[in-house]
Amino acid sequence: MNLPTNHLLRSLLGLLLLLFAPFLPAQAGGTGSEGGALTLAIEDAIDVQTVALVKRAFRRARSEGLSRVFIKINTPGGLVSSMEDIVTLMDALRDDDVESVAWITHDGLSAGAMIALSCDKIYMASGAKIGAATPVMFGGLAGMIEDRVYKKMVSKIRADARALAERSHGPKIALLAEAMVDGDLKLFEVRYKGEDGVTKTEILKEEDFQSKQDQGVKIIESHVLNDGGQPLTLTTSEAIRVGLADGRAESLTELYEEFGHDPKRLAPIMVDSWSEELAGFLVSIKFFLLIGGILMVVLAIQMPGTGMPEALALLCFVFYFIGSYLVGLAEITEILLFVLGIALVIVEIFVIPGTMIAGIAGLIAVLASLFLSLQNFGSAGSYFQQALMTQNLWRLLGVLVAVMVGGFLFSRFLPKIPLFSGLMLNPEAGAPQSTSFAAVGVEDLSGLDGRIGEALTDLRPSGRVLVDGQPYDVFTEGRYLDKGTRIRVLQASGNRIIVEPAGNGEEGIISVGWLILMIFLGLLAMVAEVFFPSFGILSVISGVTIVTGVFLSFQHGTAIGVVFLTTILFTAPMILVMAFRIFPKTRIGKKLILQGPDFDPDEHPLHAKGLEACIGKTGKAVNDLHPVGTISIGQRRYDAKSRGELIEEGTEVLVLAIEMSQLLVSAHNQDEPSRSPT
Repeated sequence: MNLPTNHLLRSLLGLLLLLFAPFLPAQAGGTGSEGGALTLAIEDAIDVQTVALVKRAFRRARSEGLSRVFIKINTPGGLVSSMEDIVTLMDALRDDDVESVAWITHDGLSAGAMIALSCDKIYMASGAKIGAATPVMFGGLAGMIEDRVYKKMVSKIRADARALAERSHGPKIALLAEAMVDGDLKLFEVRYKGEDGVTKTEILKEEDFQSKQDQGVKIIESHVLNDGGQPLTLTTSEAIRVGLADGRAESLTELYEEFGHDPKRLAPIMVDSWSEELAGFLVSIKFFLLIGGILMVVLAIQMPGTGMPEALALLCFVFYFIGSYLVGLAEITEILLFVLGIALVIVEIFVIPGTMIAGIAGLIAVLASLFLSLQNFGSAGSYFQQALMTQNLWRLLGVLVAVMVGGFLFSRFLPKIPLFSGLMLNPEAGAPQSTSFAAVGVEDLSGLDGRIGEALTDLRPSGRVLVDGQPYDVFTEGRYLDKGTRIRVLQASGNRIIVEPAGNGEEGIISVGWLILMIFLGLLAMVAEVFFPSFGILSVISGVTIVTGVFLSFQHGTAIGVVFLTTILFTAPMILVMAFRIFPKTRIGKKLILQGPDFDPDEHPLHAKGLEACIGKTGKAVNDLHPVGTISIGQRRYDAKSRGELIEEGTEVLVLAIEMSQLLVSAHNQDEPSRSPT
């Protein structure tokens, strides 16, 4: 899309303002609340930027308690999905008892017509027109699908338009809305005399008009309103005559006065703010931001350590999601999914390299978040949404193809540019000239086991090393080794050479023995949290210790890291089960943990424990009973409950009966004698 120069400059200015927005003072609100109304303008094509404007205007109308919203419309149409979002917002506004008035100044076509029909009242200026809402999308959708499917689509949109117009303006206008969508629908404006002798004017479909003629109804006048060749489009005069428009207004001042508002007390027309223009600009270049962000990631792999590609990639992705979030395409869910995917990729690269599980899951999460942020719905509910999802899928595939082409061009030509040649990885740099590795026979590799050499390039995990003055292509077991690291050949078989850092095998920061001790202490802290509540402190210590131990174990090789990780996954649940079920039965556990009741309900019936003997006795409430608590009879305490009333602590109580192992009691009146047991 070619953006006008002034629009591009405003968008770039908005981009700078966004970066410094936290340091700018808040903008004061308008004065629209004084007149009880505000006005917003929907102009040009309707898109996600328009939805953002409508949301902001309606949010302001609610917060300021306005009673009416004027919508100035001059648009050829736009995205169906954006139109549906605005119609939904209009319905919510109507539920809040805020009246909406559409004012069509020139064109209220396609999606603009549907938005006008969703308003409570419609006014039009001279020379304006409304209608032509036949679904057209992506350069002419009707030519892209079968006639049968297209007719179903038109039928669905026609039904939606009818329901929309009938909800706001009644069944007569609903028929006009249908004709605006379905160009094959023929309508007649008929003036006839009814059976009661009263002259009536109605808009009838062709079959209804023919039915009245067959019934002998006296037709006074009739003319074709829509001949069925094109979707219905009405001028201002026609719209007023058939009752679609409520009146004519040549200016906003005239419209305000029509509803009793003082134009001088109303705020200026709300148009796209700088943030909405910025969001629209970012959305319009979102695919370029995607391509740039992914290409910078590819470049970062080839230029490690500079930090510039990483910063540019981060900037591209931040602006991509900022634009999508501001216009409602992306929610916090998509952003978190993207962050999770990046985190999994980082785990694959630095924590568990070579397993591919975290890497594949991360790439799937990243692609899913990017795809979901291209539309404001998760699953297609209509033909238009299906078409939009299909188009976005092809666009995303196009982005990936562009990235592959760009990555190839980077690797091919950037090393030849002096500015980048010193920054990019070059496997040939520093390596003595020799014949290719393919020329080295297998018999020459059999003696390399255990030999010491030096890394000529970064091993990620593949690269080149120098052993006995000869360069070789090698692999590590998954670790990344820097250029210049001393290595030892672990295994040489066929054309594959596996190397490891030269040393005593304990190449990690912490030895395996200390890591085992660290894991043990972490598990011990986990058990301690169960019996000695520390408000989460021991849990945090346990988690940090275990995660750190597993992380450091991968520095000793992928195999050792996987063993540690698997051990934790199986051991931690078992230890928790033992802590909850076995430890309380030990001698130490019995002293540390509060024990439950000392009777077995299955082994000892209720009356066998002497509770029956308490009936009729008096005692004292040890604490408040509301209604459950504890009472004392003599030197023993019992669980008790009242009949629903509150019994305060210290009150003398009388035992009435036994219910569910508890004594049923009531406050005892000392003037009455105690009841003897029955």
